[in-house]
Amino acid sequence: METDLKANAFTVTSAGYNEFYSLYEQNRYALIPSFITTDSILHNYHLMFDHLLKQLEEEKLAFVLHTLNTNLVTQATTQLTDVGDTAWKLAAERNLGFFTVGSKLLDNTVAIPSPVVKEVTQELTLIEEKKGIDFSVIMNKGLKEKVGEENFEKEALKEDYSQYIPRGHYTQSALLKSYFKSMMWYGRLSFRFKNEDEIRSAVLITLALRE
Repeated sequence: METDLKANAFTVTSAGYNEFYSLYEQNRYALIPSFITTDSILHNYHLMFDHLLKQLEEEKLAFVLHTLNTNLVTQATTQLTDVGDTAWKLAAERNLGFFTVGSKLLDNTVAIPSPVVKEVTQELTLIEEKKGIDFSVIMNKGLKEKVGEENFEKEALKEDYSQYIPRGHYTQSALLKSYFKSMMWYGRLSFRFKNEDEIRSAVLITLALRE
């Protein structure tokens, strides 16, 4: 410490405080000047925002998401019946699997519809194993049959399954962990314009959301 003071005219030491204000308050009583930085203010705003967000998610948004999941699985099931054996069938099956995965991640008691049991089970395994980047079973449903084995890896959509590890305040309860994974699933997966089946899926999702 003495060497740093002589060389730089200041030194930094570990104080062992959890929050800025504890040290500031101690310094005030001890008549020690405090060097107050902007990050101490931003840190408090972050704590306040994080607390409000956690409350909102636990008390409101998780239940809204549960309702949305339930309704979208119902809509996707109806759409799959309505499209029948047409060019839209694969897109409708993908959506049913997509919404079922989101539903299962939030509420593990949700039943998996029979048309997508295999794909949903495999996708959930990838999410739970959290190993890293791999091909999404749901999003690439039917792709190998369309483009062939040799073109599959080039055309297939990949996902980073390590992103489903809850972090921050999402580790503080079982509900928040489930909410985190369900929202991560919806936030990360995309329906690409280069893939005609994925465009059909996006159109069907838009129609389902209108309901």
